[in-house]
Amino acid sequence: MKACSLAAHWGLGKLIAFYDDNHTSIDGSTDIAFTENVDKRFEGLGWHVIWVKNGNSGYDEIREAIEEQGIGADTFLKEMFLKTSGMKSLQHMRTSTRKIPWNWKALISGELPVGWEKALPTYTPETLGDATRNLSQQCLNALAKVLPGLLGGSADLASSNMTLLKMFSDLQKETPEERNIRFGVREHGIGAICNGITHHTKGLIPYCATFFVFTDYMRPAIRLAALSESRVIYVMTHDSIGLGEDGPTHQPVEHIASFRAMPNILMLRPADGNETAGAYRVAILNTKRPSVD
Repeated sequence: MKACSLAAHWGLGKLIAFYDDNHTSIDGSTDIAFTENVDKRFEGLGWHVIWVKNGNSGYDEIREAIEEQGIGADTFLKEMFLKTSGMKSLQHMRTSTRKIPWNWKALISGELPVGWEKALPTYTPETLGDATRNLSQQCLNALAKVLPGLLGGSADLASSNMTLLKMFSDLQKETPEERNIRFGVREHGIGAICNGITHHTKGLIPYCATFFVFTDYMRPAIRLAALSESRVIYVMTHDSIGLGEDGPTHQPVEHIASFRAMPNILMLRPADGNETAGAYRVAILNTKRPSVD
């Protein structure tokens, strides 16, 4: 490659993307057909961009760019911790006589708090029946209180998938301590983003949601998560062929069987409150494979 640029999304930590400007030829030069300013596109989406002129053999330049991006990402993660811990500055963090709070250790190491599963709700035979997506939201909100790395969202379907963390606002560049991610309607992108999050830091536990039938669009990302042993929780609602007003385009038929056949996928299909809570417990404990709940 003649040149490359590195873009780091400091809002997502150490997520670095390489863009290869290799002037590929098909029926001639692509310079005329491709006029997009790639740097501006990445910057407009909140990425920090560094351009490396010699992408073929400028190893020192590439290495320095990666290190610079990593430093920025580390600073972001520390700032996120400061906002959630109540400390005022990085200097305060370094000079504080307090021990580093457990939340920081948990985010870095992936260690789960003792008795975390007790936060999950329990249900009795007398409990009124409810849709599992409503029960799922109860579980997500209960877990968010004890798992500092749990974060996620849906494909603009939070009110249908019931995935909103009610005690948090939206994760933005200016609010890195929040945990609701507004992914937008782009299922493959959602899955890819969650794959990146789970490999960023052991303590981050991403979840994403859409209607089950739309896993068709997310399948490559889910399969890659399975191959990469990524703990991503896929909250897939509306999983019945009896789906009503939306019709056959929203009715999953072969999807359950296909995911049960996919290696290293944990396919869960809870039917009531306790099974839903149990599914979340199993999904959190399975650190080496994704789950479809």
